[in-house]
Amino acid sequence: MGENATAARPYATAVFELARESGRLAQWADALTLLSLIASDPALRRLSASPKVSKAQLQELVFEVGGDALSGLSRNLVKILIQAGRLQCAPDIRALFERMRAAAEGKVEAHATTAYALDQGQRDTIATALAARLGK
Repeated sequence: MGENATAARPYATAVFELARESGRLAQWADALTLLSLIASDPALRRLSASPKVSKAQLQELVFEVGGDALSGLSRNLVKILIQAGRLQCAPDIRALFERMRAAAEGKVEAHATTAYALDQGQRDTIATALAARLGK
C-alpha cells in the first residue's frame, strides 16, 4: 500500500459499508479497480497536478475514460476525491476495500514458494489444509 493509505482509509471504509449494505461488493470492486487504473495513469497524474486543468475538467476526463463502468455512486466518489485533491488515493482505497471485502467473505490470500511448480492436486491439498487451519 502506498503513502496515501491513511488518507484513503475513511473513503475505503465508507465505500465498503455502502457496498455491503447494498449487496454490491462485486460491482464496487470493479468500479474501484477501474478508478485505480485511471488514477494511476502517468498522464492523468500530470494533468491532475497541473494548475491549468480545473477540477471540473479533470472530473469530466475521468468520467469519459471510465465510461458507463463509472456510474451512480461511483461517480459521486470520483467527484469527492477530485474536490478533496485525493484522486491519487484511489489505488489505496481499492486495496483497503479489497482487504475489508476478503475479511467479510472469510477469505485469506496465501502465497507458497516451492522449488518446482505444483500441480492442481497439490494446490488443492494446500488450500484445504489452510482452510481447515484458518477456518476460512
